[in-house]
Amino acid sequence: MAISTAAFPVAERADPSQSLRRAVELGFSGCHFHSIFEIDPQLSRERMTAVAQQASVLGQTLTAGLLFLSPTHPSRSPEVILAGRGHWDNGIHAVLDAAHEAGVMNLLAVVGKPEDRTSGPGRWKEQLSATVRLLSGVRGHLCENGQKIILKSHPEISSQELEEVIERVGADAVGVGFDPINVVARGENPVDAVSRLSGCITQIYIDDMVMLKDAGDLIRVPVPFGAGQIEWDQILSVLAARRTSPDWILDLKKDPTRIRVNDSEWLAAQGMSHDSARYCRALASGTQGLQANARGESALDAVREPTDRLSASIQELKRSFPAMRRDISVQLESK
Repeated sequence: MAISTAAFPVAERADPSQSLRRAVELGFSGCHFHSIFEIDPQLSRERMTAVAQQASVLGQTLTAGLLFLSPTHPSRSPEVILAGRGHWDNGIHAVLDAAHEAGVMNLLAVVGKPEDRTSGPGRWKEQLSATVRLLSGVRGHLCENGQKIILKSHPEISSQELEEVIERVGADAVGVGFDPINVVARGENPVDAVSRLSGCITQIYIDDMVMLKDAGDLIRVPVPFGAGQIEWDQILSVLAARRTSPDWILDLKKDPTRIRVNDSEWLAAQGMSHDSARYCRALASGTQGLQANARGESALDAVREPTDRLSASIQELKRSFPAMRRDISVQLESK
């Protein structure tokens, strides 16, 4: 299991060597750099190979993020453009080779932002098509290097759309980074989504959430692992039954996500159905005790996370995760 540097305080992410040592101290066998540029902003071969060597000595596997893979919004990735000396496509190839030098075989990316779905008629479909064209253009390079670009389940993209992108590009070059709490933000049941995507899931991002009511909307609020509503035992059961063995990465979100379940136009623009809204409402109905209290605190104020959310999540992972996996193995062996 790996840990994402996004779970670390910003001060601990400035030095990749420190991030690797921190991952070891916390008991993880892998380190996921939130951005490949955390290893070296210039992507120098010397620095990349040095970090790869240190990771090998420490027994750490490395993965990293490419952040935004949005060819229709290249300004979101200025580092990639800089790496390509002003050219987006050249930058992608430069990033792939630099990652390869660091021993990073899986590069995580997100396709866009939730607001992309409301940017205008047909623009989201064009953004997906442009992403397919980009991925198809680097597919040969990925296969030659033995690498994959991992598309993360994210609030703007449905599990069906992820599946379609991978079918069009090829599962040998593109995989899914399954993030259950992002799936919930789209009004999808994570257990159903993991069943749909199990054949192409390369990574699983571990986190948890609760759904709360707030001013007529719903809000997905990240909480420590094990303290929320994600049915991790069922997700594990589906993956085990399908003989899927992804990499596991602890990745703690920081920001809540608002879901406008009573706004039909917003739901339609997001490609979410009224069934999706009902699913989210059902989650919120199970958290009545966390709603605004008699002192007038809002739903968000009413959620009291531990001071150290990272520590709480790691503690619960160590306590419950191995037991869940053992129980599922026993169930499968008895069938």
